[in-house]
Amino acid sequence: MWAKWRNRGALLFILFFLSVFPANAEDHSLPDGFWNRFSRLQTVLRQLPKIAFPETTAVYGQLNRPDVFFPFSGVYPRRDYLAYRFQPWSPSSDFVIGWSDPNEVKSIHGSYSHDGNIIIVNNGRLVLDSADFRLRGNIIILHNGSLVVRNSHLQILSQYIYQHAIVALDQATVLFDGARVSVNGRNWNASFTGQTRVTIRDTHFDDGITAALFNRAYVRIERSNPLEWILFDSVRVEVFRSHSHIFWFVFGDSSKAVLSFPRGQDIFHYSLSAEQPDVQGIGYTFQLDSTSSVYWGVILQEGSDVTVTDSYLRAAGIQILSGDTLEISGLVNGQYYEDFLAPISDRRFRLVRTKLETWNVYPWGAKYVELKNNIIGELGAAKDSRITLAGCLVDGSGGYVFTEDSTFSTFF
Repeated sequence: MWAKWRNRGALLFILFFLSVFPANAEDHSLPDGFWNRFSRLQTVLRQLPKIAFPETTAVYGQLNRPDVFFPFSGVYPRRDYLAYRFQPWSPSSDFVIGWSDPNEVKSIHGSYSHDGNIIIVNNGRLVLDSADFRLRGNIIILHNGSLVVRNSHLQILSQYIYQHAIVALDQATVLFDGARVSVNGRNWNASFTGQTRVTIRDTHFDDGITAALFNRAYVRIERSNPLEWILFDSVRVEVFRSHSHIFWFVFGDSSKAVLSFPRGQDIFHYSLSAEQPDVQGIGYTFQLDSTSSVYWGVILQEGSDVTVTDSYLRAAGIQILSGDTLEISGLVNGQYYEDFLAPISDRRFRLVRTKLETWNVYPWGAKYVELKNNIIGELGAAKDSRITLAGCLVDGSGGYVFTEDSTFSTFF
């Protein structure tokens, strides 16, 4: 019913428009670019009979789910991120696959551009095969949906860092095979959760990707260079004969580990799991073989106890999820530590014969955090945290200074 009245309204609008601007309207004095905009309007109106507004609304209702997490600038998981961020551009621009036909398959070849989000649901499937696909929007894959990018160039036309993202959850599958991915010189945000399976094979990323992995997601990377990966929960990551990565291992409450990360340009083998004798309290498993240009990072939450020996650490993140008051002082980037215990009262982080390039601090819920006399690489605050910095420098070696939600920061 709604679609019928909407189409009648579109027809009435066109008739009114033509009555005001007759066939020789180009002789009238009109603003520059008017006819270009009118042409775009006609394109949208031609699509109206094919679009079901109630269906689009229902699809977006799927995004407001309590099991969805997403990283903000790499490490900030918020449960409502999909509904918070991925609102429809307009019902005529978002490309929904698998809703009216749960088994819908769309295959795209050649050159194609799309302004808007791509949403794949149910058993829907999008295949880019030998395509040059330009997307100004996000990719969201739910249920048993799948995305295949094979022998194609996927261009994400971001205008600023982390503007657009790819998100997959439930039992979704994602395959990049012989592909090229570019993000207009910016970083691409990614979140894979549920039991999603991601395979990246023989694929080149022109720009960075920051991907957070949750629940039981599985990722396999072969001969490719997707940059940054953050491991939470019980995920599994396998990397073979690849290059140019940074891996962040998250250590939560009651986790304990004594770690030594391999150094050098080429790494023959490294693995990490709770099955190892000096590791407990983590759910993820990680395996890497014959891979070059690898950097290591750790994220430490309250109650963790981690020792790193004889290593080069690209970064350590102090993630503060709760608590009343916490004071941090004396963290300095680019230091070699013979034997150092970080002066943070609610967790234990020890560095032995290890160089740490960058300290990052993430207050995500502590009532009050005071930073004194530190040189750190990134500061990111969220929820209702209050932060005071005195005599501190954030030098950008770990990222940015950013805030979210109701945070309040004071700099002296």
